[in-house]
Amino acid sequence: MQTERKLYKLDDPVYYTCYNRITYREIDEPFHRLIHIMEGSFHITISGKEYEAQAGEYILLAKGNLARIKMRPSSRSGYFRLICVNISNKTLKRYLQQNTYPENRQYIPVTVKKLPSHDLWDILFADLKLSIDKNYVLDRNLMQMKAQQAIYILTLLDKDLMFSLFHFDKFSRKDLREYMEQNYMFNVPLKVFAEYSGRSLSTFRREFVKFFHTTPTRWLLSKRLEEAYKRLASGTVKPVEIYLELGFETQAHFNRCFKQKYGVPPGQMGKNIVNSILQQK
Repeated sequence: MQTERKLYKLDDPVYYTCYNRITYREIDEPFHRLIHIMEGSFHITISGKEYEAQAGEYILLAKGNLARIKMRPSSRSGYFRLICVNISNKTLKRYLQQNTYPENRQYIPVTVKKLPSHDLWDILFADLKLSIDKNYVLDRNLMQMKAQQAIYILTLLDKDLMFSLFHFDKFSRKDLREYMEQNYMFNVPLKVFAEYSGRSLSTFRREFVKFFHTTPTRWLLSKRLEEAYKRLASGTVKPVEIYLELGFETQAHFNRCFKQKYGVPPGQMGKNIVNSILQQK
């Protein structure tokens, strides 16, 4: 049985979670996250690229990304534990009210950055770990102070990183075809696809029809089903193992859509069925 322990909400300035078995999550990132892996390992996929972090490491996960994460418990303790400091635009702007910010360097976007070991990271997270061990929840003001402290250390240790943190413009405009091919499996509203690809929702819809010759909703469903067909035809996976990964909310919805498109339920995708379907095409 899976157990989960949380002391904070995901959108609090500080967040902690603990699992006792392998756990998958799909997230969109509205702000920067400074993450410390306390136990276990952390695997993240963003835009087709994969990153790994182990217990004791620190990573910065930048805002404006769709990500799929896998959290694996430690073989020694049987638990995965993660704590992170969330850095929102509001927190960054509050920081700038009391600190200067040089404007003479070029903005270099960051997606995921593994941070070198440093005593300052250990100091930053020491009292957060203590609050977890004591089951004591910091109040909002103390959490905000930790976020301000995190910003200071990030900019102190990596001057170039400063210009990624304080980049308040809308998300950079991305190649729409490449972006959707990399992120079609994420089950997020169209407005999130639009925003993270650097477009308004109306512009996103208009350009999507121009490039793909169909609507976003129809293309997403077709793309997900085609990928499901390929995986099931290989005979190495089952429907229950892939429907969430490909962006379907329920297996019943996936089964219904798959049968409408291919004429058979996904659970019957044996080799004989595959050959029969191919012969009919």
